[in-house]
Amino acid sequence: MTRITFFTGFILVLLIPVCGWAQVQNLHVAKIEEIQFATEPFEIVGNLYLASDSAAQGVVIWVHGSGPDQRTNTFPGVAFFNAFLDHGFAFFRYDKPGSGDSKGAFTDSLLFKQRAAIVNRAIDVLKTHPLIDSSRIGLAGSSQAGYVLPLVLSERQDVAFMVGISLPARNGHEQWAYLLKMQLIHEGYPEEEAVAFSRMHLKMINASSKDEFMQCVDWFKTHPVNIPAMKGYNGQFADRLVNWWPLDWSRGQRFNPQPLIRNIRTPALLVYGAKDTQVDPVQGAEAYRKGLQ
Repeated sequence: MTRITFFTGFILVLLIPVCGWAQVQNLHVAKIEEIQFATEPFEIVGNLYLASDSAAQGVVIWVHGSGPDQRTNTFPGVAFFNAFLDHGFAFFRYDKPGSGDSKGAFTDSLLFKQRAAIVNRAIDVLKTHPLIDSSRIGLAGSSQAGYVLPLVLSERQDVAFMVGISLPARNGHEQWAYLLKMQLIHEGYPEEEAVAFSRMHLKMINASSKDEFMQCVDWFKTHPVNIPAMKGYNGQFADRLVNWWPLDWSRGQRFNPQPLIRNIRTPALLVYGAKDTQVDPVQGAEAYRKGLQ
């Protein structure tokens, strides 16, 4: 194994033979490099999947959604990544902190800013790579990436393009209320019950006093639901709500990306599915359509 170390900001690059995982997954890669870098308070480990051994190839950086994610995952599909590789673009995917080999833990109230800082550092690191064309660095992501991409792209002009799949374009609490409503409908609850539950959840998470918060908790005690696909939303949900107060942990989720979308000058491709039960496709697509004009 060949080891190359860049001493600017602690960047370690390891060359990995193209075998095992890459062949099984049918990725059209010439070679894989493991890249490590640090950005406080995280130590990030990722794989750079190179389209060829020659210089001047562009690169796509994958921006994760919510939840655990590792550099060897292939969502949204091998064909998605091969579409870039086959056109001379490498792609970079890293272990999300708390998953795989990356180290560090996110702070709830700073989640989106911390995630954006990691992406910014990844861009800066890849711009120095000898095989990467620094003028052709793009970002691609889905779901929670909708809160990270606008933070990155509204502050820098050196990203060549972005590709977004099902990106939310409203504040995090409203987004969660939509997800709750659609999941309840999917489970067979009447739409009016699903709407009432999601609205009360939104009222609770935005409560300005403990009395207002507890009134919402009392409502949930008399309106139990069970959403198997969502951890914690079951018969014990109301009993656990008392541990949510105070709501300091939820401040970061109030972030609304819409004002930042209007500052984006990067060419963008946005993809939405009409039957999306997690992100409102109509609201999201319209917000980006208006914002990017």
